[in-house]
Amino acid sequence: MGLVKSEGIVLKAGRLRETSKIVNLYTDRFGKLTVVAKGALKPGSRFGADLEVCNHILAVIYRREGKEIDYLSSTDILNDFPKTKAELPKWTAACGACELVDKATSGEEAQAQLFASLLGALKGIEDSASGRVAVHFWHFVLRLLEILGYRPDFSSCVKCRKMAEEDEVLFSAADGGLVCRNCSIGAEFYHKLSKSTAGKVSLLQRGRSENLSRINLTRSEKEEIRRVLPAFWKYHLGDKLDLKSFEFMEKVAGDRVR
Repeated sequence: MGLVKSEGIVLKAGRLRETSKIVNLYTDRFGKLTVVAKGALKPGSRFGADLEVCNHILAVIYRREGKEIDYLSSTDILNDFPKTKAELPKWTAACGACELVDKATSGEEAQAQLFASLLGALKGIEDSASGRVAVHFWHFVLRLLEILGYRPDFSSCVKCRKMAEEDEVLFSAADGGLVCRNCSIGAEFYHKLSKSTAGKVSLLQRGRSENLSRINLTRSEKEEIRRVLPAFWKYHLGDKLDLKSFEFMEKVAGDRVR
């Protein structure tokens, strides 16, 4: 296939032998690629700091037909999100978004929507106030789930399609959404949600990135979302979506996605 040029977002980067890096990129043209950057760890490397996680880059890649790993020829930084890297809540959220894409996708699944959504989330996190990081992160999670074909329903009961009238509703990861009291089965496992939280999640699903400033999440709503959505993605996508970055959000007191 030879040399190709594509925008990409660095999802993961690690050492390969003494002087090189192996990098997972999500590209706008080719989906997720694993590439080797030869000599990236040498002093004065032409790659510089371009291959840090979350960076938005323009990459020239040597693609090899039928091979799982390609080679990175050159890169240019398009956005390295400096404000995100300077603030721990923003940085953990951005890393969480990249880790989700890395673990939920495989190679050769180019999705223009997914690339645009991830880039939009990183830009939103970069430009947001610290207290609004969660809005951008969870909006991206919901967009990712929808793009992958797993859209949880927070609008009405998934079984009878009636709107919940109680102040507290039930969410079933197995059923893929809200379940009213009349349709719930005692032996099944449900997450309890306030009606306000379910409404906010439904707004996040329907909202466009440019309208997220209208959505505010209270502390209790953030806590409920943090219980429900990871339970949903783990049920449908498996333990591969146990996120190291999400665990870090949990452990650092006061620095959760907020």
